[in-house]
Amino acid sequence: MDQISRFWFVALVIVILAGLTIAARAEAGRQEARREDLEGRIRELERENLQLRRQLEQREELHTVTLYFIVQTPTEFFLQPVERRVKKGPDPLATAIWELIKGPEEETRLLPVLPPETKLRNLTVEDGLAVVDLSREATRLNVGARGEELVVGAIVNTLTEFPMVDRVQILIEGKEAETLAGHVDISEPLRRNVGLIRSR
Repeated sequence: MDQISRFWFVALVIVILAGLTIAARAEAGRQEARREDLEGRIRELERENLQLRRQLEQREELHTVTLYFIVQTPTEFFLQPVERRVKKGPDPLATAIWELIKGPEEETRLLPVLPPETKLRNLTVEDGLAVVDLSREATRLNVGARGEELVVGAIVNTLTEFPMVDRVQILIEGKEAETLAGHVDISEPLRRNVGLIRSR
């Protein structure tokens, strides 16, 4: 092979190698771009998964209970149902009573039902009967007959919001009591009283 032929042969090899190098780099660039796109998509899916997990955890941690507080109209007092989002616990009925004891939150026109010092000592449900045992502070009410009727009705109506409860027995310090404040008989199980609820 003469020098000219060798020159052109070497030049051809160089061109081929350069072309292969450029093609390889281009393919590597495309692969890198695909890898970056894939990694970006993975990060996006991870963010979406994190958001969904947080939303699921929030839904699992909270549930709605319906509480009854006292509301005053120009002529009368009634019970007003209030929905409240609360953290889920092992006993949703006990949670509802504790929230009832805490009293109204934002609604200033609503009146509390029980003294804030009241303690829930125990609460059981069997065959539709909820037995709620309150501390003696629950009897420290400065109310008349209508007020006591609303207090008792608030406890009973709050608990009978739960489908497993249709009657409520109120105990004080683990014992049956005749009344909370001298007016309303609580010695027997009580049923829901819709007549106390304010009609809209």
